[in-house]
Amino acid sequence: MTLAEVIVATAVMALMITSLISYVQSAGALWQKSHSTISLTNDGNALLDYIEQELWQATSVSVPQIGDISSTTVYSKKVSDYQDAASFATLNFELEFDNTTGEVAVSVNTDNLPTGWSVGNGGQYEVVEARHNYVICRNVIEFDVNRISNRLFDVTIKLSMPRPDEKTPREVEFRRLIVMH
Repeated sequence: MTLAEVIVATAVMALMITSLISYVQSAGALWQKSHSTISLTNDGNALLDYIEQELWQATSVSVPQIGDISSTTVYSKKVSDYQDAASFATLNFELEFDNTTGEVAVSVNTDNLPTGWSVGNGGQYEVVEARHNYVICRNVIEFDVNRISNRLFDVTIKLSMPRPDEKTPREVEFRRLIVMH
């Protein structure tokens, strides 16, 4: 082989390697975009599924009132923190959106516990607060619950997720009509 053939073969090989690297980089960027969109969609649907499940189990909803729109939902449901307990307590729960942190969290209100129930070891049955207080979703920029009728709720959620290749974060809005059983 002559020197000219070696130089041409090296140049062709360099072009092939450059195009392969560029292809791998664009495929990685496309994967990152689709992964963040899929994660955002999964988070929104999971939050709506959680709210729907909680409202199905609720015995009553006090906030919002019919016709009101709120970023907080207060509801009651029967719970038992014991696997073999025949006794259930009706507790009040609050599903609240904190716009400073962008989190939707649920918390239990233990102010008016039924007889025999306590927080800690003071009663026959214990409410385990850590089991009922937690953050459900992050990256929330809007959360509204519109109570249309006694048992019909219109829930709207807007989630945001920054993507590495874009200056503005991706925002997706989710909306679902939920019927309370």
